[in-house]
Amino acid sequence: MANKYYRHHTVKSAQDASVFSDEYTWTILDILRTAGPSGMSAQNVHKQMEAEMGRVSKSKVYGILKRMYQNEWIHRTYNEVDEARRNSIKMDWAGIMLEDEYDRVVVEKEKRFINERLFPVFLEYIKKTIEDISKDKTSKKWIPEKDYCKPCRKSHEASEFFSSLLDIATAEFMTSEAYLSLLKHLGFAELKED
Repeated sequence: MANKYYRHHTVKSAQDASVFSDEYTWTILDILRTAGPSGMSAQNVHKQMEAEMGRVSKSKVYGILKRMYQNEWIHRTYNEVDEARRNSIKMDWAGIMLEDEYDRVVVEKEKRFINERLFPVFLEYIKKTIEDISKDKTSKKWIPEKDYCKPCRKSHEASEFFSSLLDIATAEFMTSEAYLSLLKHLGFAELKED
């Protein structure tokens, strides 16, 4: 599993689709996710792939890592101990692509409401979920590691975790009676006749 919380990634271009269509991409992402923020050299990624999959072309692995770097999905930082560049995941799995003008209009009109009313609720929900999950031995595995990406100076895993919590809340709302009532109230769903 290339990501701890999401089973898909937004494909933004034909180039993205081309990289994702290669089965080795997913194995590389799994290996880099397991390596964490400190990452892994291309040589070690190749060795790990061969340990998992058998014979794998070194140039194929290096080529995919290069394309991932060009797409800004991974960082490359020089490691003096390895005397090689290490690759670590940079991509934001939780990203969605909205139409630019629509996004801009909503943010311009609702920014104050979002900041003043929604953010406090989001923060409370995230903190409560972390607290509740941390208390449960079997669920604890979902809490992000307290390690961060050195180039970004933040945890990509934590960002994905927080985003996934908000996605879960949105999905729950979209299947709720409250949502159906809203649709009916606004005239976007048919009222049941008794």
